[in-house]
Amino acid sequence: TCHFTGADAVLLSSGNSSYPLRKLETHDWLTVLEGYLHGTTALERDARLATLAEGLARGERATLTHQLHRLLLEEDFEGVLLLRRKDTGETVVVNDYLGRFPLFVRETPAFVLSRELGFALKATGDIVPDRLAAAQYLSFGYCLGGRTLFAHVKRLPAATMVRLAPSEKPEVQSLFSFNLDEQARAGNSPRVNAEELAALFNEACQARAGSWP
Repeated sequence: TCHFTGADAVLLSSGNSSYPLRKLETHDWLTVLEGYLHGTTALERDARLATLAEGLARGERATLTHQLHRLLLEEDFEGVLLLRRKDTGETVVVNDYLGRFPLFVRETPAFVLSRELGFALKATGDIVPDRLAAAQYLSFGYCLGGRTLFAHVKRLPAATMVRLAPSEKPEVQSLFSFNLDEQARAGNSPRVNAEELAALFNEACQARAGSWP
């Protein structure tokens, strides 16, 4: 399915009728969500997406960045979200803070964002193996960092915002990263920490049970 096409960008998607893809569009903006906003009704989800898209359409970049940061950390967002302002062609793409929906990026010779590694390779017609990544895969069973087995194609880090605009260089900004040195709950007993984790896990399971058909 082609969602939009223009001189600066094209958005394509594939999937069946049950795939979690939601598209909303007005005269001013377009938004496409691949994934879920758990713990919300369909109306609440669409209202949230519209609020984000309207912020982009009004040119409120600082406010939008704050809202996307909140979406990642305070709401149960899982997937990839695209927002596009129609009059300027400005487009923002963000993935969730665990990167549960892999998103691949290729910057040369053309900038390509894709959920499918194969499309990112074939879109430019230049497939070159990454020998170092292959060695890493043979040694550890996976490629280190954001590498893939192919040169020039990397996996986008989790909680990353990509901003695209006509005649401008793509901007890639990290919205959040885990601090494994932080010990905010070190004073709690193991039992208290375990009970808190169990409660969060139970809440997440209930939200997902209501999101999936």
